[in-house]
Amino acid sequence: MNKYAYNALHPYIGAIPYIAYIILRNLSSKNRSWILGLFQWSGRITLETYIAQFHLWLLNDAKGRLVYIDGYPLLNFIIASGVYLLLSSLLFDTTGTLNDALIPPGTTSLNAAKRLVFYAVAWFSLSSFVGLAKLL
Repeated sequence: MNKYAYNALHPYIGAIPYIAYIILRNLSSKNRSWILGLFQWSGRITLETYIAQFHLWLLNDAKGRLVYIDGYPLLNFIIASGVYLLLSSLLFDTTGTLNDALIPPGTTSLNAAKRLVFYAVAWFSLSSFVGLAKLL
């Protein structure tokens, strides 16, 4: 559908997904808890999805999409979105694991900051030393 046809039709059909969402969500308490859980999960990985969208979903400076199956745009969108969400979730879990390794739970923010500065200085020093050793 071209832009002008879509713009003419959109005011009449644009509200349908929102109304359907409200009706389906409020049919039972089980639906509400499932949908809230889905929003909770997606809210946890928002930083990772923001960072990963340009690497896993969009290409060519966000002007193109990654194509898995040529000629099937809807199927390609579903597969690319599934891979994108799965890898964003894995990235979230990895970030949490690294955070727990560098900043153990229960430490104060000042101690955590000192530890991170120490690790950064140690890593930079070690990297510089290895780089200089290779040059000599």
